[in-house]
Amino acid sequence: MDTNTTTDDVAQWLADAERGDARAQYKLGKHYATATPPDIAQAMHWLRLAAQQGDVDAIYNLGVMYSRQEEFEQAARWFHLAAEKGDVDAYYRLSVLYWGGLGVPQDDVQAARWCQQAAEKGNVEAQYRLATFYEDGLGVPQDDVQSTHWYRQAAEAGHAQARNELGSHYVYGIGVDQDHAQAVHWYTLAAGQGLPDAQYNLGLAYAQGVGVTPNPNEAKRWLAMAAAQGAEQAQQALRDLEAELAAEVVS
Repeated sequence: MDTNTTTDDVAQWLADAERGDARAQYKLGKHYATATPPDIAQAMHWLRLAAQQGDVDAIYNLGVMYSRQEEFEQAARWFHLAAEKGDVDAYYRLSVLYWGGLGVPQDDVQAARWCQQAAEKGNVEAQYRLATFYEDGLGVPQDDVQSTHWYRQAAEAGHAQARNELGSHYVYGIGVDQDHAQAVHWYTLAAGQGLPDAQYNLGLAYAQGVGVTPNPNEAKRWLAMAAAQGAEQAQQALRDLEAELAAEVVS
């Protein structure tokens, strides 16, 4: 049960739901879906009743429930219905289904189309995914400028992987003027969120003094963080850096 949900709330939802109140049916279904342990049968029952009355949140959440049960054809059906009612998260869910060929024929163009719609409405995960579509030319013409644009949108919204990718675009001048200081800025933000790839990239920047003043201690600190998460490149880079520093001491 949600910490803000009381037994009185549930009792009221049940009473209203039994009288046919669609919103109460949705809230009751969502309650059963998120309970510990969840009651899937009750959740599906109440969500379906609300969905049949056109409650878009219920329609979308039925799609989510079917996805979790790997009943992707049913999931696609409900996500399509939610998308027709303008549900932005449903746009992105449909993109994922088309990309993977789950419950629908695999179709990169459809995946990119739904992803673009979600991204333009502010879905951050869709913005990140759309950037990868443009980067790889998946369902859309390959376009580095568009890829960088969408990585930036997601990065500014706090998406760690997008921040790391945007940093790399600045390193290599992909879709943007090369700017190592900007790369370090975005790597730092992503590394601070615990992303090992960004920690590795930031560690290398400090080790090589690219975009930032060389700082072996900072380099070791970030490389060690990435290495502790199993990043093999970081583990090797850390060994190389420690050997290099040891050799400088000896000489």
